[in-house]
Amino acid sequence: MQTNSLLRKCLAVGIILLFIGTAIIPSNGEQIEKSSLPMSRGNILYVGGSGPGNYTRIQDAVDNASDGDTVFVYNDSSPYYENIHIEKMINLVGEERGTTIIDGQNTIDCITVNANNVTITDFTIQDSGYWFFGINITDSSYAKIYNNTIINNRAYGISLYRSNNDMIFNNSISYNYGGITTRVNSHNVIENNYIYRNEFAGLNIYSYSTNIISNNTIMFSKYGVYIFDVKTKNIIFGNLIYGNLYGIYLYCDNQVILNNTVNNSQTDIVIDGDNNTFNNNTIINPSVDYGLTFSSIYNSDNKIVHNSFFGCGITIINSKNIINNNTVNDKPLVYLYGEHGKEITEAGQVILDGCSNIKITNLDLSDTTVGLEVFNSEYCTFSENNLSNDMVGLTLSGSSACTISRNNIAYDILGVSISYSGGCTFRENNFQHNLILNVEFTVNFIQIHTNFWFRNYFDRKLPFIPKIMIGRVQTPFTTYDPMSGIKFPVFRPGFYVDLFPSNKPYDIPGMR
Repeated sequence: MQTNSLLRKCLAVGIILLFIGTAIIPSNGEQIEKSSLPMSRGNILYVGGSGPGNYTRIQDAVDNASDGDTVFVYNDSSPYYENIHIEKMINLVGEERGTTIIDGQNTIDCITVNANNVTITDFTIQDSGYWFFGINITDSSYAKIYNNTIINNRAYGISLYRSNNDMIFNNSISYNYGGITTRVNSHNVIENNYIYRNEFAGLNIYSYSTNIISNNTIMFSKYGVYIFDVKTKNIIFGNLIYGNLYGIYLYCDNQVILNNTVNNSQTDIVIDGDNNTFNNNTIINPSVDYGLTFSSIYNSDNKIVHNSFFGCGITIINSKNIINNNTVNDKPLVYLYGEHGKEITEAGQVILDGCSNIKITNLDLSDTTVGLEVFNSEYCTFSENNLSNDMVGLTLSGSSACTISRNNIAYDILGVSISYSGGCTFRENNFQHNLILNVEFTVNFIQIHTNFWFRNYFDRKLPFIPKIMIGRVQTPFTTYDPMSGIKFPVFRPGFYVDLFPSNKPYDIPGMR
């Protein structure tokens, strides 16, 4: 009897355990739901797969869903050749981003969103039509687009238009015309995306868009970040912007650029606007090209502070910007405006604007965009400096009565650029191994005879004969363009001559 009672107890325990196991061990579809689906209080509609009642088309499931529902798409029926239109607050979830493919068939947008609180995750989205988007979010808010691969679309991978408070994160966006574009938006977050090899721009922001752009990798496009005609403030921080033709191009005002690394672009940063802030960025250009440059004489009140430049620097056009506490190749970037009677003893790059009687001696101003930039300055002395391996060794613009003596100006793309400057003396400098020209100049018809050249050394010159440098001279005459109604100055060729150049280089310290 005890044995039978024991068997009955064991059988009861076994039945209880069987029920418990049935309750806690879900089907395969339920496992996918728990591990992959966003939190939702609605129903789940399945597309593809072998379950009873599963849909064969994504659009059919979307049409039959209600607000709060989730449409889960299996990858075994992929690719889905559809153009999907979402007008409900739903979650659209793929089984696996690399194998769950929505193909727009080169017709219109792959996915169009016209509803709030839409989530799209874990898909490959490809092949939109000409000037249509991979994902087009219009008049919508609180969308979440994440963990997708968005590729080979003929406009932008993702477009946000009149859509606010959206989150775009952890996507791979490549080989589209452009990566992400935003227009007339506010409070969107674009974060941790890998955006590369898009034809025009990795990220294009224009027309009253306010966004936070953070921790993205943006590579190998014409423009890494292109911000155009924007009156509102975008914050661009913590991004790696690498290998683009232009890293960051601002054609606007009031943008904030913080803590980014801009690396290996032909021109890392272009500013054509006012009141922009560049703070604590790292700009690297090992090919010694443009680091940060202004494109207009009218740019003003831009704040360039606490940035680090390596292999490049800053080029300026006017004096209306704030440039403080930057470094070039781990040495100070010295910017002086309206200063008088100073001596500079340490610098990686020097910019003088509206200065007089500044003395610069024994500095290594190499491996940067322009080693020494001199604007509207007079009676300055530059001697025994190394202006080598720069894009331009020395620029003189609107300056007079400066003395340039015994400097190494070598291995630059262009040695010296002179623009509308006169009364300057070049004596006993080494000009050698410069790629394009030792000297390039533009002066007016009064200044042509007022710069003086004495016993400089020039390589690639026949010995014992004068050195002739050819430039252009602005004449008093103008020509009229009837199409534009503008008068243009007339130039003629001009010549500088060093009558007694040295036949061998000078022994000047610092030559590499």
